[in-house]
Amino acid sequence: MSDFTLLITAANQIKELAASDSQLAIEKFLEWKEQVKLETDTLSIYPRICAALMIQGNTFSQQPDIISVISSIDKVLLLLNRISTLETAANELTEQSAFIVVRRILRNFHKHLEEMYQKSVHGKGTLKQTDLDKITLGNEYDVQRMLFSLLKPIFPTARVEVFGDGGYTGTRYDIFISEYNLVIEVKCTRTSMTEKHLTEEIGSDICHYVDHHLMFFIFDKQKIISNPDAFEARYTKSFDGKDVETYVVQPIII
Repeated sequence: MSDFTLLITAANQIKELAASDSQLAIEKFLEWKEQVKLETDTLSIYPRICAALMIQGNTFSQQPDIISVISSIDKVLLLLNRISTLETAANELTEQSAFIVVRRILRNFHKHLEEMYQKSVHGKGTLKQTDLDKITLGNEYDVQRMLFSLLKPIFPTARVEVFGDGGYTGTRYDIFISEYNLVIEVKCTRTSMTEKHLTEEIGSDICHYVDHHLMFFIFDKQKIISNPDAFEARYTKSFDGKDVETYVVQPIII
């Protein structure tokens, strides 16, 4: 993220100086002008900054006009503040926006599998279908790894295998996004697991976890959940002051 604090501070100092010593203010402006160009030359908005830095000369000399200098500074400050505002908005998610993003990733996890591993590869690419076919989701650690790889670019502070305080016993969070107090628990069904066993695991997790937001992501590889919609509804509500959401994905093979 760009930091224009020093440029903005220097610009305001030049404007203050202009009231008492316009000649010195102009000299400082010419130095500041070059620094602005140096620090913004990689930005898409650079041409607009250069246009804002253009000033009119005094009618009777080659020196810039102090009124034009102040006007130029104001135009550049407006652009610098706009850049900072846009970058802040682009890099920070409100809790509501963050949860929408996470929900979409969980709900559409299967689309990633389809696009990345099941769709035909491009003939000119170096990735071969035989290589992609070797990648399988065998257990919850595999699912956790793939899900985390989708979340990490959006939530850089997200962590895996985090130990938390569960009251009487220690708990391990599969994925934890601390700034939103969000825990994501990953389940992958296996041949030895029953739907009853799965519900017992979820009930235990809800009981022991103290974090306010808890999401379960269930990759029902063995399709042990008879009614995914009803299962999700059952475990998408508030339990003891904790907001719980559940997402079930069942692989489709034809």
